[in-house]
Amino acid sequence: MNAIWFIASYFIGSISPGTYLARSAGVDIHHSGSGNPGATNALRTAGWKIGLTVLILDVLKGFLPVFFCLGFGPRALAPWVGLAAILGHNWSALLKLKGGKGMATSLGVLIALSPTAAVILLGAWGLILLLTRYVSVASMLAGLFAGPVLYWIGKPASYVLMGIIASLLIVFRHRSNLARLVQGKEYRFGEKVK
Repeated sequence: MNAIWFIASYFIGSISPGTYLARSAGVDIHHSGSGNPGATNALRTAGWKIGLTVLILDVLKGFLPVFFCLGFGPRALAPWVGLAAILGHNWSALLKLKGGKGMATSLGVLIALSPTAAVILLGAWGLILLLTRYVSVASMLAGLFAGPVLYWIGKPASYVLMGIIASLLIVFRHRSNLARLVQGKEYRFGEKVK
């Protein structure tokens, strides 16, 4: 029975709003900009309305499975159900195991598990973005604070461990951004795709 929660969460995470919404605007998001189906690339390649919609839907993919698990399922599984949604987003069964970088979906998981931690990390993300103007840098650095913040506010060890794993996945999925940063080719926030 527990496996159903993981499978359902993975497949919810596998749904790619960026792919379908960008396509409705005549954009193949997988071959535009960074090639990533997440909200940042949707914003750059298909406009702010689609970018914002993708952001909200990607957050909901992480939030809803955890929210329902906490409310109606085995609560101890909630962080791992959230991790399943992140894995689905990053390696989607509907996109031949390709996908996004997991930041928005991880945020959704965090909002469901600990709104306090989510607010703290969103604040850190915003400050880092303001200072660097790189979404990728803000995402990686704020993500790395997830485990420590969850520990600091007294959340269970399973939450802290899931936060650490999710943050490492975020860094791993941003390795192409790291390469572009080194080369000086990374897009800054608000910069149009060339």
